[in-house]
Formats: sequence, C-alpha cells, structure tokens
Amino acid sequence: MVTNEAPKADLRRQLQLNPTDLEIAKQYWNSLADPQGDVRSGEYVIEAFQAAALSSRDGGVALANAYRELYERSGELPRSAYFDNDLVRALERWLLQLGGEEYITLKWLLESLAQAQDS
Repeated sequence: MVTNEAPKADLRRQLQLNPTDLEIAKQYWNSLADPQGDVRSGEYVIEAFQAAALSSRDGGVALANAYRELYERSGELPRSAYFDNDLVRALERWLLQLGGEEYITLKWLLESLAQAQDS
C-alpha cells in the first residue's frame, strides 16, 4: 500500500523550518487533500498559512483563499478559536491594501469570522 504520509510529514517539517514560505505552505495545504474526500480543516489552514499571513499581504490572501476553498468543499466556516488577535489585525491591515477578487475573499473571511464570534 502506497501512502502519502511521508510527503505530508516532509512538507510539515519544511514548513516548520520556513513558516513564512508561501510556496511550502501551499504545498503542505494541498498535500492534506484526500482524493476520496477533503480531510482538511480550518485548523490546518491556520497551521499552513498563519506565519505567512502575519508577514505578508500575499500570505493573508493565501489564507483567505484556503479558507474559501475549505468552505466551498465542506461548508466549514472560520472558527474564532483558530484566530488570535495578531492574525485578525494583520488580515484587517492587508484588506486595506487589496482590491478585486483578493479583497472580496479576504473580506468574506473577516466577515465570516465576525459572525462566528457573534454566535
């Protein structure tokens, strides 16, 4: 039986060594997808993209895109427990610098998160 656990573990180690490397974060996120169904969760979005989102606008957009993809596949909305204040502030800061589809996706994430906190 062939498993893809080794590549996942390798990518996870690479991400731990280079937490702001957006390409590694994307590869790790993609490695978590299961061909029989999407096993990823919001917790993995944060694991993969938090450091990148804190350090760059592109990282913030990547986090928002991953959450949007997760929502479209599974219906899982952002959970406030996964987002610390620093991450929320960084995402709000990146939102002010965006336009177009990137703006819409990041705005969706922040609005969904605000609704989750109200619930």
